[in-house]
Amino acid sequence: MNNSEANRPVKILEIGLYPPPFCGWGTRLYFVRHALEEAGHSCVPLNLGENRRIPSDDYECVRSGWEYIRKICRYLSRGYVIHMHANGSSRKGFILSGIAYALSLLMLRRPILTLHAGKKQVYFPRSESRWMAPILRLLFAIPKLIICNNPEVKDLIVEYSIDRQKVVPIAPFSKQYISAEPMPLAPEVEAFVESHSPLIFTYLEVRPEYSIDSLFAAVAGLQETYPNQGLVIVGAKGAYEALRSKLQKYNLDASSCIVGAVSHDTFLSLLRRSQVYLRSNRQEGTSSSIRESIYLGTTVIADNTGDHPEGVITYRWGDAEAIEKTLRDFFAQPESKQRVTLEAPDTVGIEADLLVRCIRGEPWKTQQTT
Repeated sequence: MNNSEANRPVKILEIGLYPPPFCGWGTRLYFVRHALEEAGHSCVPLNLGENRRIPSDDYECVRSGWEYIRKICRYLSRGYVIHMHANGSSRKGFILSGIAYALSLLMLRRPILTLHAGKKQVYFPRSESRWMAPILRLLFAIPKLIICNNPEVKDLIVEYSIDRQKVVPIAPFSKQYISAEPMPLAPEVEAFVESHSPLIFTYLEVRPEYSIDSLFAAVAGLQETYPNQGLVIVGAKGAYEALRSKLQKYNLDASSCIVGAVSHDTFLSLLRRSQVYLRSNRQEGTSSSIRESIYLGTTVIADNTGDHPEGVITYRWGDAEAIEKTLRDFFAQPESKQRVTLEAPDTVGIEADLLVRCIRGEPWKTQQTT
C-alpha cells in the first residue's frame, strides 16, 4: 500500500438508530460520525430510528423498504462501506442486516458490524435460541470486523465459530458523552425537580425486560417514609398512556414526571440533579448512561444482569422487595456509599480509528477497550 492509499479518506454508511431521540445506539453513532468527519472522512447515517421517515440534513431518512434498498445501492456505488448496527433481539433487524449484507457482497465489499447486545438477548447467545443460531452465525461470519460491548459478549460471539481476531470489544462510554454543560430544563420539569426530594431518575420502555411493575412497586413502597420523593422518567417512546396507567395503579402519578424523549444534554442535566439513577433492564449490555451517571457523581442502583462498572449498587432483577430495600439502605446513609471516580477514555476516537484501519486493510488491535 503506497502513502496516498494509506492516507486516503474513507467513506462509511452507518445503518442504525440516529438521534433524535438520543439512546444508547444513537448516541454512539452520533459521536463516532462526528469523530470521523473531523478526521476528514465521509460518514452518512442511514436512519432506522424513530424519526426515520422525517427528512433531515443530519441523516438519510428511510420511508419504505424500497427506499432502504435504493439508498444502500446509491452509497455502495459511490464507494461507501456499510457499518451495520444490530442487536440480538430483533428479527426485523436481522432481515435489514441481511439485505444490507447481500447488497454489499454484490459490490465485493464486506460490511462491518456493531452488535449492541448484552449477554442475554431474545435470540443471543446460542443458549437462548438454537433454531436462530444459523442466522446469527451468518450475521457474524460475513462482516470483516465486529465491534461489541465487552469481552464477555465477544466470547459468546466466538462460540458461533467466529474468528476471535475480528471481534473487538469497545465499551460504549467516552469522554465526549459527558462534555456538555448543564442545560436549563423545561419550566414544568424544573418545577417538579425543585419541589421533590429525594429525586429518583430512570430510563425505561414499556417492555417486559424493564420489569416496570417491580420498579414502580418498590418506589411506591417508599412513599410513606419519603412523602416528598419524586420519580423522573425518560424514554417510554409511544407508550405514555400505558405508562400513566401503570403509575396510577401504584398511586405514583402525582409524584412522577414523565419527561419522554430528551436530548443527550438534557439527559445529563437530569442525572446531575438526581440523587439516584434507578435502572432495570435484564437485556442490557454495557450501559453508557450508567457510566455517565457514575462520572457525574450520581449513584446508580441497577439490576444484577448487566455488565456494570465498579460502584454500581445492584439488586435481583424483577424483585420489588430487593429494589425497595436497596433504595432504603441508600437513602438512610447516602454519604456512606463509596464514591467511585470513573476515568473518561476516548473510545469514540479509538472506534473511529478502528473503522478507518479496517476499511484501508490495515491491522488493528483486538484487546478490550474500556
